[in-house]
Amino acid sequence: MSKHFEAAKYICSLLQKANFQAVFAGGCVRDSFLGEKYNDIDIATSATADEVVEIMLINKLKVKIVGEAFSVCLVRYKKYEFEVATFRRDIGCDGRHPSSIIYSSMKEDALRRDFTINAIFYDPIKNQFFDFVGGIKDIQDKKLRFVGDAEKRIKEDYIRILRFVRFWNKGFSPDTKTIKIVNDLSNKLPSFVSPDRISKEIITKLFSSIHDVPCMFHIMNENLPNLFAVLFPEVFYTKGIKQNPEHHPEGDVFEHTMELIKNLCCFDISPLTVLAGLYHDTGKAYTTIEVDGVIKSPKHEKESVRLAKDFMKRNRFSEKDISYVCGIIEDHMKFHFSGMKVSTIRKLMAKDYFEDLLIHVYADCVASKGNTKVIEEYSKIIEEIKKNNNEVLPSPIITGNILIDIGYKPGPAFKPIIEEMYDLQLEGLFSSLSEGINIVKEKYSVK
Repeated sequence: MSKHFEAAKYICSLLQKANFQAVFAGGCVRDSFLGEKYNDIDIATSATADEVVEIMLINKLKVKIVGEAFSVCLVRYKKYEFEVATFRRDIGCDGRHPSSIIYSSMKEDALRRDFTINAIFYDPIKNQFFDFVGGIKDIQDKKLRFVGDAEKRIKEDYIRILRFVRFWNKGFSPDTKTIKIVNDLSNKLPSFVSPDRISKEIITKLFSSIHDVPCMFHIMNENLPNLFAVLFPEVFYTKGIKQNPEHHPEGDVFEHTMELIKNLCCFDISPLTVLAGLYHDTGKAYTTIEVDGVIKSPKHEKESVRLAKDFMKRNRFSEKDISYVCGIIEDHMKFHFSGMKVSTIRKLMAKDYFEDLLIHVYADCVASKGNTKVIEEYSKIIEEIKKNNNEVLPSPIITGNILIDIGYKPGPAFKPIIEEMYDLQLEGLFSSLSEGINIVKEKYSVK
């Protein structure tokens, strides 16, 4: 047994010695049946929060009440921290939280939980399971069932819709009636769950296992279209947006995006890179035109940046995350065409999202005609740059002060001169101050 298992078992033993019930609850019990590792162990008990505090303090354990309204404590033992909650029955709800609670039995506590597979208890002292809802059989049969009435369970806490998708994607199968209920109620999700909670659920839960993300999108697209449209409306609305079949034989923008996600998630990437992949072509819904029978989407990446930014601001992502995602989207088209200057490549290489950008472009190419020739050519150039330069972006040799020293008067012309000289420096056309000054004097007359 792991050390944190033994620590949690010890806490249960203290509560049981004081004549209270104390059991493991929820995800850790489910995952133990599945043979999966679990990091958190939640403990449920018949003791109230005040009684838990008293028992732990007597035994010299650190403890504090963190949810007085719901009788929840945090107990610390041997560097591990455990949530200890009193068996309860919820009274009323606002779509996220109960209005109040009353202390209850273990069975009543099981009946308030979301899914049967999460409503099993385990007594580590007696090595005994308590299953009041058929959760063990559902784990064995890989069935996904709400405890009791599905609609009632969802209306108690709409975040359960996202959990439903997550467990379905883990291999637990719901029945068609439950799928319809979830899809019908999905439109109400934004009314009851805050934007920042939705974004957190997407990044930390739905996108937690990158390699499983394509399957999750398939599940939503095929079975829960209302949820897809609620979570990622800009992506959902790319359905039916035509593309030039010469470059995109795979289909419309939505089909291309799903193909890209499938390719992208073969790599070890961040959830933010998945978001960039989702939104990279959303701008085509607004920029696509047909000229002389040819479908084009000029500057769609600029519009895609706007849509991605709107989505991320709406869901309260940090400015740092927004910059990362929008950077990939804005720059992804640069690697689809040959002839990019070395100076431009070196500037891109200095971006914090550069490695994910390359993966994105590769996945984008494979999702289109499968022609990766251009990105492979750039990969060779990038390797040469890395080999020949200690710094991707060295400090500029020609600065404003240098221009003044050699007789130039400050003015509007300064900025384009400095920028062009920096590009020439990055291209490797000069590497010393004297060389740079000579080029300036040759290219620009002193004013």
